[in-house]
Amino acid sequence: MLTSESSSPYPEYNHKLQKDNVFLDTPEVTEPIWLEPKRGSIPRWINGIMYRTGPAKYKLDNDTVITHALDGMPFAHRFEFKDGKVRYNSRHIAASVEKALLEKTQVPLFVGYTPDKDSWMWKAPKMLEPPASDPAAVLAGETISAVSPVVPIGSGSTGEDGDPLVVVARSSGAYQQHIHSDTLEPKRAFKYGELDPQLEGMMSSSHAKVDPITREVVNFMAHPATGITVFSHQPKTSTTTILGTITHRKIPNTTTADPVPIEPSFIHSFWLSPTYVIIPEIPLRLKNGGMDAMQTGSFATGLAWDQGSPAYLHIVSRVEKQHVASVEVRPGFFMFHDVNAYEDQSNLVLDAPIFDDADILMHTHMFGSNGIQSTASSLPQQEEGENKMNGMTYPPRQGNIPVCRFCRFWIDTRTWQLKEHKVLADHFEFPAVARPMQSYRFAWGASGITPSSSRGGVQKFPQLGLVKVDIEQGTTTRFDKQHWACQEPILVSKPGSDQEDDGVLLTQVNAFDANGVENLLVIIDAKTMKELAVCVIGDFAATTLHGSYIDLS
Repeated sequence: MLTSESSSPYPEYNHKLQKDNVFLDTPEVTEPIWLEPKRGSIPRWINGIMYRTGPAKYKLDNDTVITHALDGMPFAHRFEFKDGKVRYNSRHIAASVEKALLEKTQVPLFVGYTPDKDSWMWKAPKMLEPPASDPAAVLAGETISAVSPVVPIGSGSTGEDGDPLVVVARSSGAYQQHIHSDTLEPKRAFKYGELDPQLEGMMSSSHAKVDPITREVVNFMAHPATGITVFSHQPKTSTTTILGTITHRKIPNTTTADPVPIEPSFIHSFWLSPTYVIIPEIPLRLKNGGMDAMQTGSFATGLAWDQGSPAYLHIVSRVEKQHVASVEVRPGFFMFHDVNAYEDQSNLVLDAPIFDDADILMHTHMFGSNGIQSTASSLPQQEEGENKMNGMTYPPRQGNIPVCRFCRFWIDTRTWQLKEHKVLADHFEFPAVARPMQSYRFAWGASGITPSSSRGGVQKFPQLGLVKVDIEQGTTTRFDKQHWACQEPILVSKPGSDQEDDGVLLTQVNAFDANGVENLLVIIDAKTMKELAVCVIGDFAATTLHGSYIDLS
């Protein structure tokens, strides 16, 4: 169990850490433009739309500058592929949040940026309940999808206003955002509680899962007082089913008379298999049930790593519609994303990129920044010995970014015990697979490798490339270029092919050099990991965290 100090130095430290951070703003491209290949050619069989989203605007005016990489105002990006051509547009999807910040009438809950405390405290209720009539008054730019989106009845359907698709920008909070599939204009903000009254809560996963067979969307809502409610939604019939509620740890063969309650924890994603939903309870706790974050206006300031505690994998049966077991995993680990989950006879196989601890959170304040070099002069000086802030090492050592390992867990579904744990690859995050919820051979992801040397007090940042992992052969194939920062790969499988790696990877790249930066659309052969085409989007930087692709063929 964690103890929490009433006055944490974290907000003050955050200001010191971020005070000199400067990020490049991304311009809106509301009028679509056509992108021509700078080199190579776009495969003509790609016929669909890629949506991407991420932080894009940091300097709101001369006095209001956001200094944490993940807290820039979110943009949605749209890439439409047809006949070897690409049509591109983008839009600021939280313009009303920006306006309220400038007018000092509303302050959102940021990821890591710490707003002025005095102004935050009295405006917090307005953040929790933004104007219902204003679809641009929420921050919902973590993920974006047009694949089986969840939208309450009455918020707009396919064909409304000439809109052929339903696109949802998702957040990890209560509010989600329905946007226009072509113009990207926000249409409505809604909560999952509109699907079912039992889904009231404060947190969800922005990485909702889609069953590729049934097309059901699976997610959860979490509340410190009522636990975690797991649900599925069938868009075809607009029906919602409660799959189970997690309130206590169900450890098999436990001798404890009273079950131990779960602890409110950081949950960014989870696993979905044909029979089970697996919710991780990792030892990165929400201090005081989330109240620390509410007091500071920064989600990260309310998190603390509980060193030495295990992780728990809570198993919810999609068939029995209940929480059936909690699997203890020692040592505990930290994770952002899952890779895949499937069942193999009596084994439940779970794959994920994992970290040994939560130190990586201290590094996110500079995510996606200039990939060539950055001075360390603005960082607080490292004192002798090991320093910890909420259980995490500080200051973050830019030359020693924590390694993320692609790991596999085998769980025996007869005993609900962890059988085995194996590392499949190092330096692997932002995963993509061609065969979700089934046995597979290949996984693609982003990979950062930090140069081992630095000169003259200058710390070099990682080369951010893409990798293909062959799980059967135990090999990794890498794609990268000097000074390129490749972002999450979106896998597009070739229609009609039965080969798992027959397709392309779509990625957005910030290419830095001494003259500035270019934002690129790069297409890579998923089989060979060789470049197929490069299109210049513009002379600006654009950082996108996540995306999705919908095939229109």
